[in-house]
Formats: sequence, structure tokens, C-alpha cells
Amino acid sequence: AGIEDSKGLPRGQVTLAARGGLGPYDLPAVLAEFRRLHPGVAVTATVLPVNEIAAAVVSGEADLGFGFNLPPVPGLHTASVVESRLGAAVLPDHALARQRNVSLGVCAEYPLILPGAGMTLRTLLDDGFARLGVTVEPIVETNSIELMKQCALLGLGIAFLNEIDVDAERRRSEIAFVPLKDRHVKPQILKVVHRAKGGLAVLPSLMAEALKNSLGGLSGAAR
Repeated sequence: AGIEDSKGLPRGQVTLAARGGLGPYDLPAVLAEFRRLHPGVAVTATVLPVNEIAAAVVSGEADLGFGFNLPPVPGLHTASVVESRLGAAVLPDHALARQRNVSLGVCAEYPLILPGAGMTLRTLLDDGFARLGVTVEPIVETNSIELMKQCALLGLGIAFLNEIDVDAERRRSEIAFVPLKDRHVKPQILKVVHRAKGGLAVLPSLMAEALKNSLGGLSGAAR
């Protein structure tokens, strides 16, 4: 809920449930710009695993959910969405850095940094390697997207991340991103969601618009 102050500016609070390590646009920067435009609105941002974000929104614990590959849940409405390719994140001097694209089979020949077991991305990668009949043993396995990225930046190996996750590092020429060409590897879907019942209140709608605008400058067009 929200009210207006004596100057007609909105006041109140917005609660956001998001996945950690959300990439280039930098969620703190989005929140800073939101606060600049709406100084009377406080924001509570909670980092949750993907499978808990939708539940938090449906239950009313959060006004908005923001994350990759959010599972389809009855009672949720998608406010905006953007697609992001999955690829190999490597140092610019890596042997694969100048390739236009690369297959999982070729990547398996190098040290790998993989997401933790149970993560959506890990399930997709495991399926891909299984299709190739390839067994991989990662040198690093973690449920932290940020740690995967930092390991890639240190040259430990190939981190499988989506294009959005490493956009800022690519712009600074710190990381090269090589898209995966395997046909079964689908783009990662980043969504902003809210409860369908009752529509979206004024303050959450302002935040949803801010998030949508931030997505518009990424690898796909937010819609």
C-alpha cells in the first residue's frame, strides 16, 4: 500500500524477491535510481533461491519476483521478460575466447566451473553432457553465480553463465562470452512477476516499471 506526501509524491514500501548475482544492470543501481525518482518509497529486497521466489510472491511475502527461469506457478502474472543466451565465460586470452560459438563437447576438454547440483542451470548442463555421452568432473562446483564468475575471472576454467550475468565484465573486456551452439540449450528467461489476483498496486507497479526499463538495455528487449 502507498500514500502521497504533501508534495504529491508516493510514499510507502515495496518488497522484492530476487535471485542473487543478477548481472550487468546491477540491482543496487536500479534501486538507487528508483529511490532518486521516488524518495518516499522504501524498498525491501530479499535474495532467494529461484524455487522460492514465486512462492514468496504468491504468498504475499513479496510484491514482485525477479529471476531467471522462474517455474510456472498458478496465480502469477509476468510483468516483463527478457531472454539471455547461455555460453562459456572465459578470460579474453583463453583458447576459446575468439570463437563465434562453441559446443558443450569442446568445452568438456577444458577445466569447468559448474553450478551446484539441483540448480536449474546445472540440470540443463547435465542433460547436455549426457546427450553427448560425456562425463565431466568440475574443478569448482557452487550454487553461487557470483563465485562462478569470479573463478572465471581468475582463469580457473570455463564458467557456464548467461549473457546477462557477465555483461558488465564483457564491457570492460575482462571476460569473453562464447555462446553455446548445442541445439537443446535454450535461452535463459529473466522475468519480473507479481500476483495475478487483484492486480498490481501503485508502488509495486513503479518498481516493476523500473525493472522493465533496466531489462530493456540488456541482451534482449524486455516486453
